[in-house]
Amino acid sequence: MICTSGGYAVQNPVHDTISIPYAKNEINIDGELDDWKKYAGRIFCDTFSFPHHTPDYFIFELYPEDFDTASIRKPLSKNAIEVLMCWDLDYLYFGFDVKDKHLFAQVDKDIKASEIYLNDAMEIYLDTQKDSEERMDINDYQFIIDILNQSVVFRGDYEKMKVDTFVVPKAQGQNVYFESATSFFGDINSPLKKDEGYIMEVAIPWLAIGVTPEEGHWLKIDVGCEDMDYSLVDLRQTIETTYITWPFNWVGYGDFGFPKYWKPAVLTGHPGWIERVSEKYKNAWAKIFIGMIVITLLVITGLYFYIRKLQRLPQRQEVADSPLIQAGSKKVVQKNTLTEYQEILQQAFNYIKEYKGKMLRSEEVARGIGLSLRNFQRVTREELGCTPTNYIYIVKLQLAAEYLTSNEGNVSQAAYDHGFADPSYFSKLFKKHYGLSPVEYLEKMDK
Repeated sequence: MICTSGGYAVQNPVHDTISIPYAKNEINIDGELDDWKKYAGRIFCDTFSFPHHTPDYFIFELYPEDFDTASIRKPLSKNAIEVLMCWDLDYLYFGFDVKDKHLFAQVDKDIKASEIYLNDAMEIYLDTQKDSEERMDINDYQFIIDILNQSVVFRGDYEKMKVDTFVVPKAQGQNVYFESATSFFGDINSPLKKDEGYIMEVAIPWLAIGVTPEEGHWLKIDVGCEDMDYSLVDLRQTIETTYITWPFNWVGYGDFGFPKYWKPAVLTGHPGWIERVSEKYKNAWAKIFIGMIVITLLVITGLYFYIRKLQRLPQRQEVADSPLIQAGSKKVVQKNTLTEYQEILQQAFNYIKEYKGKMLRSEEVARGIGLSLRNFQRVTREELGCTPTNYIYIVKLQLAAEYLTSNEGNVSQAAYDHGFADPSYFSKLFKKHYGLSPVEYLEKMDK
């Protein structure tokens, strides 16, 4: 940055229109300007040799009649500021690179927030609708952020606009959410040491200031720097509560808050189609995302209980004496030797055998033999001590074992032919039930 110090100079004329580009990359509010390399900055500097006010400034309200403005203490060093701006669908962004050799921050926001302008700070004024003329109205905002990242927000006040004594009709303590971050280089409140300055980033949500962002939207903006180079005890006061400071803005004046002297600004560029679609349907996307999470959790829960059921799959010796096993073998079982429940299991066995290549559910088998699921559950529990799901797998594994021992196919073919999509999963269940893997089972049967 290069600024010529000396006499008064207007760095950027009032009517110089600012183009605020659309942000093509993400801006992280972290007190660093690495994200801003794609954006050109605007530089303004303190070149005043005396306080310079707007032409229609109400000077009598701040200074007593006998006050000599030449007695105001001039800064120990002149500041230079680079301002960066961009926008996206959520925020209006500002980045400030401030060269300042004397860093001061003596006011605590928790004690009096309205006086943090007495610290080294940046101020942002926004006329969100570009409709203000002489004085701030309810569409206008003032943001003050100091080097300690303390902040306060003012807004134009309609009632105060009606009172002539309010030069800048604004109200403090606005509940406007925004993000900011600062980093400084030097020692704060050490006048004998030379500092380098500070960096500040600000992200103001469009929703917080009532703007729907789009290409071609106009605003008015003022940016000012509060340059504090002295201890508060060394500054002269005009009255008990008013300190005389040395602020300056990018138009070249030392007093702020008059929309007449703010710069017109327009949003340029636009988001890509993916961003536009995402913004338009962001509520729908959120609902879909939440719905997918819920469905995923339900599926995972279902699989968990399903696997838990399979983990209780009875071993073969636990059901070896059941007529079910005999019915599945080559032996002929006389119907009159079966109990009522065993006859039901025989029917279920035949149904499962007929549709062995399908992934059968308990409800389907129960319906196929003319039972309710609850009655089917009662039969399998009392006869075999297992669930209908376990029973279906027992039958399929028994049929698969017979398939293997009769040399009708290999392990993979046995799995696929009996409704198992994964041969490794089939082998795992087979070993759980028989105590041997399919290969080990075949080797044992061949002996």
